Amino acid sequence: MVGLARGTTEFDVFYNKLGFESRVAVKHHTAFTVAPTWVGTTLKMLSPETTVDASVSYTFAKLWTVRLQGHNLTQ
Repeated sequence: MVGLARGTTEFDVFYNKLGFESRVAVKHHTAFTVAPTWVGTTLKMLSPETTVDASVSYTFAKLWTVRLQGHNLTQ
């Protein structure tokens, strides 16, 4: 089926204490086929892929939060 990977796995780890919060997520999907145009007559096979996302934040004075995020850190 177009656009459907046979296997997708995702794993998230969270930590939160005293205003400090962090998250790391790993996602993997197997190869799958997509139709990159509106017409759908052209099909393209995408390779398996694993991505890693992470975020870190700190809340202070109950009004302010500083957050740093990184997406697709495997590239």
